[in-house]
Amino acid sequence: MTEPEHKPEPEPEPEPEPEHESEPEHEPEPEHKPEPKTKHLLVLERMNRGAKNFEKIQKITGLERDELASILEDLEKRGLMKVEEKSGLFGPKVELYLTDKGSAKIHSKRSRGKDWVYDLIRGDNELIFVAEVPGPDDKIMVRLIDGVLYVRSSGGFSREVPIDGSQEMNLTDFKYRNGVLTLRIN
Repeated sequence: MTEPEHKPEPEPEPEPEPEHESEPEHEPEPEHKPEPKTKHLLVLERMNRGAKNFEKIQKITGLERDELASILEDLEKRGLMKVEEKSGLFGPKVELYLTDKGSAKIHSKRSRGKDWVYDLIRGDNELIFVAEVPGPDDKIMVRLIDGVLYVRSSGGFSREVPIDGSQEMNLTDFKYRNGVLTLRIN
């Protein structure tokens, strides 16, 4: 009688992740959600700073056309932005605006340090830190010491961010583009 009890054990097979990735209705996917959330936040922030059209947002963020279209569609579905069609000199034009909910989303992500926006994405064995930092890039200094990330730049810009679990980690990648600093920590 112990044999039938062992037969139900192979049930964990219906867990293949590709099936979960292809199901858009399945929301809890923590390992795949952080990067899009960061890109969503980046798009919202650019809209908050006055970028009203698709081309300008694409140029500033460096996102691919299809990816940006998908992000904008998602933001609109979630009520974080709205699309308005207006008549322009050369025919109709589309402008993008933050809703009150979208504006509140940006401000909820701001840190205590003088409206500084940053995001920390935790992966399996790495962290990705994304933040707006004033340039130029040759004036940016970044250090990770005893679990604290130090970011310094021109104009007296200086921030310290405690990062739990990073005591044994190192900075492995540094990118700075259009005012956005991206660090890989592992």
